[in-house]
Amino acid sequence: MTELTSLPTPLKMLFDSISAKNSPEHIQWALKEYGDLMSKGDAQGVVDLFASDGVLIDPVGSEERRGKDLFDFFQGSFEAMGGFIEMRLDGEVRITGDYGAAAYIARMTIDGQDLMVETLDVMKFDENGKFTSVHAYWGPSNVKTGRKAEKLS
Repeated sequence: MTELTSLPTPLKMLFDSISAKNSPEHIQWALKEYGDLMSKGDAQGVVDLFASDGVLIDPVGSEERRGKDLFDFFQGSFEAMGGFIEMRLDGEVRITGDYGAAAYIARMTIDGQDLMVETLDVMKFDENGKFTSVHAYWGPSNVKTGRKAEKLS
């Protein structure tokens, strides 16, 4: 990893102007934890990563979900997909300020069909390290046939 002091001056000045309430390590952890909890089928654990007023738009363009709707959405999704959605990071987490973005490969089984979805999720964090928003970018062109999903224990 490159130290901030080794960056060219214009980039250093740019990054110095971005404030953050959360450490990059926390954001990295939270995005990995999100995938791990999805892979365990732990709806409450996923919801606990959100601020009380946090919002999910998955996929972007669909309706917003927040509060109790978040739990119902995740629990319903897990039930429809065999109890969990295997979700693994695909590359490095990108972090700036209180935002994190990560590409994930999500694997699930729906109606007996094994599917893979390539998604890009962007999370904004509050001062308590919780998600205030999650925007999941994926669409029909990102859904492919795949191998059977594997649940984390």
